[in-house]
Amino acid sequence: MKHHITFLFAMLIAALSGLAQDTCTVNPIPIPDATDSWQWVSGSYAPGGSITYELPLLQSNAITYEFKTGCGNGATADHNTAIEYRTPPPCILVNTGMGNCSEGGAKLNISFVVWEGPSRIRVRGANGEGGSFTMAYRSVGGEPGGCNECPSYDETLAPGSYWQTVDGTYGTAGCKVYKVSVTAGLIYEFKTGCGDGATADHDTRIGLSGYNCIEVSQDDNGCESGRSSIVWTAPWSGTAFVRVGGAAAEAGSFSLAYRRSGGNGSACGSCTDYNATLSSGWNWGLVTGSYLPGGCQVYRLAQEEGYEYIYKTGCGDGADADHPAQLELFDAACGLLQTGTDNCGDGSSTIAFTSTGQWPLYLRVSGTGGSGGTYSLATKRQGPCPVCPAHDMEITPTGQWQTSDSSFLENGCRIYQLNVTAGTTTFHQLECTNCDGWGAPYLTMMAFDTACSPLSDLPSFPEWQTTELSFLAEYTGPVYVRVYSTNWHAGEFTLSYKQVGAATDACTDAPIVPIPYFGSVELEGDLTGIAANDAQLSGTPWEGSAVAWYALEVPDCYNLLVSYCEQDPVWPNTMGILATTCTGDSIIHGISSVYFPCSNGNASYEFNLTPGTYYLPILSDPSNPGDGAYHISVGCSDVIVDGISTSAEYLTWAVHPNPGRDELVLTGFVPGNGPADAWVMDMTGRVVQRLPITSSSTRIDASRWGRGAYIIRIMDSNDPVVLRWIKE
Repeated sequence: MKHHITFLFAMLIAALSGLAQDTCTVNPIPIPDATDSWQWVSGSYAPGGSITYELPLLQSNAITYEFKTGCGNGATADHNTAIEYRTPPPCILVNTGMGNCSEGGAKLNISFVVWEGPSRIRVRGANGEGGSFTMAYRSVGGEPGGCNECPSYDETLAPGSYWQTVDGTYGTAGCKVYKVSVTAGLIYEFKTGCGDGATADHDTRIGLSGYNCIEVSQDDNGCESGRSSIVWTAPWSGTAFVRVGGAAAEAGSFSLAYRRSGGNGSACGSCTDYNATLSSGWNWGLVTGSYLPGGCQVYRLAQEEGYEYIYKTGCGDGADADHPAQLELFDAACGLLQTGTDNCGDGSSTIAFTSTGQWPLYLRVSGTGGSGGTYSLATKRQGPCPVCPAHDMEITPTGQWQTSDSSFLENGCRIYQLNVTAGTTTFHQLECTNCDGWGAPYLTMMAFDTACSPLSDLPSFPEWQTTELSFLAEYTGPVYVRVYSTNWHAGEFTLSYKQVGAATDACTDAPIVPIPYFGSVELEGDLTGIAANDAQLSGTPWEGSAVAWYALEVPDCYNLLVSYCEQDPVWPNTMGILATTCTGDSIIHGISSVYFPCSNGNASYEFNLTPGTYYLPILSDPSNPGDGAYHISVGCSDVIVDGISTSAEYLTWAVHPNPGRDELVLTGFVPGNGPADAWVMDMTGRVVQRLPITSSSTRIDASRWGRGAYIIRIMDSNDPVVLRWIKE
């Protein structure tokens, strides 16, 4: 752990020069040091506001800090909150807790401290709301010494039917207190001796209290000399507290062994005799359990109508079992609805179903053939497309790449809330992971503002496996990005996102290069000796690299191709970007070309542009800075076909009348050559219509389209073709 913290600390130090100070440095409010007992602080703010507290944190493997605005212990909130842990200035965001407590509250645990000393704890509205809150906070663990007293506690225990152990230590007159969730009728055992991993180096005493902290059972010598043991049958369902201390206030160390028996742990009873309620989220979650031979564990399922729920004990995503496990789904009358299947051939079990609103449902985990063992149950839900500003996940782009893996059902989507900063550009790359084959989903993205109106800079044409989206934030606050399939199939994807900042003004002296219509120019030079200007490049996509700028005067040719095919050695870090203005406040991203692929591993990018001046940055490969020579080809055309094939068959595609008004006709389909698809896009790259082509003459209704230029991409079994059509 120590090496992990040191490594993370070094990474944060290295990143400081490229990050600006956050508003969390404004008027930090000191709060008392965290102790073993809960403490509270209250505050309020207007919409869009926040309160930042300053709290000294210690770098110690033995300490966990807990903060919450809900979940009891005096923590409250009258709105949906988020709690952030940030370093001292420049206030780098380390972790965020939100939406994981009742009534809009949030919970954040800090298990390691990346920077010892005064840190920032920031409370804000999760979606920019204003409101009031009371935050409860404390530290758990630390140096041996003081005694937590019920209802304060050091750790939560979840006894299963197998013996588990937890280690503890304390000073003179000290103790450790554990919170235990108990079920009426089940038998609970706690001991500091008599084997099963239970030990102590001193005379111990164990006391068990109810939720009201009144002791109901105790022992200080019931197992062996100087050791303690309690066997207790719970008369209620709820909370109990177990306190371990020295029998005569001695200091020392111990290993507490504990387990639960009876009920579903050993003799599997009715399905309604459940152990816990199980909720599922958009991302894979895990719950662990165990049972004796012939036993089981039963969960009552929290579910919503219309969503698909998946449960499994294998097949990855953290799901596991040390024995062949079996899943069964029951209704409220314990009628069997579904039995899990072994989808991976490894003895695991998987159940997937779409909720019809039937309530309650129960999920039973048991060993095949009555075997006992331990397991990790993975659970997830997915389903219909939320309506903005409802969202599935909140993300905050930074100067470093982050990723999110997810999926959606047919006619579904995923909505992300992005926290953006005015004046910076955010870049997103979407990679489809189930897009092989004809008819597979075409994944794309759309961005919406706080009023849920589409932003003007819409996504590029969705490729077979990837698409990109970038936009310049005009305000500081949430932006909503929807990931969906253009043909509304189910989709699996990886979303990568990064804040690239505003561009450098080093392009002001860029040489002007006219790009010929239906022609190309060669850009050649050497980046050796060009130094990055840290003051201007900090936070940009070309930070730390040598950059050569060109001002490209692009005519009315629609498609600009920037090709690195002649570049030797290969530059794998090419970003395929243009700045629309100098100082480059807005960045556009090209599409990786499928028409002119490079055979040497380099990239070519296509930009669908209106006439104007655009600024091209050429970056050297930072992993091999000695190779500074470059050779880049830039050209433009109206109609694109593969540069190798010029068969008349590929060139027969046409659109007429051109210009036109309310209708256009596509001609050129050759029956027998396989299926063809036409994609119609406006000049922002937005897909306005997609349709199959099945005859040699296809009429398309354009009456609802606005006036202007449109791009028609035709994808068939031969070479793709791009046409331009003007609506008058």
